[in-house]
Amino acid sequence: MRRVLLLAAVAATAGCGGSGAPHLTALEQQGPVGSGEKEVWFYAAKGKPRSLVIFLHGYGGPVEETPKNHIRWLKHLAAEGSDVIYPRYEVGGASDPYPNIDAAVDEATTRLGKPHVPVILIGYSRGGRVAVDYAAVRAARGKEPSAVLAVFPGEHSQYETLGPLKKLDSKLKLVIMLGD
Repeated sequence: MRRVLLLAAVAATAGCGGSGAPHLTALEQQGPVGSGEKEVWFYAAKGKPRSLVIFLHGYGGPVEETPKNHIRWLKHLAAEGSDVIYPRYEVGGASDPYPNIDAAVDEATTRLGKPHVPVILIGYSRGGRVAVDYAAVRAARGKEPSAVLAVFPGEHSQYETLGPLKKLDSKLKLVIMLGD
């Protein structure tokens, strides 16, 4: 009788525990994970994610390279249903930030359970320009984002690697915000 009860208990709990995907608290900052240019922070969406936002920071020193200046925006995006990734991608400037963005995004998406949702790039200041170029880099690999929002995009320096803009689909949703 004990064996029957034990087998019944094992059978009843065999399906418990979920899918094996990581359990993350929605809207709570995760990270930093990694180090240096490959450091990344991320936020899990509230509920099932509808999109994955990669948020690229501006050029403003060590604080801008962390989420500190953008926490309210990042949490808002997560509250509205987006998994949000904030890669550091550079420490004090970089001529080719794309491999570091890739590494950070790979790390964060793995920890987020590799969501199969549309990718949206948002960039602020220098990150706005980098977001457009990174969209082109992704497009060249067949992974073009669904949309790009470049907020006050900065200029590139003569030493920076630019993305292959000709690879962008002419139907890409691209919003550029400018102002005084």
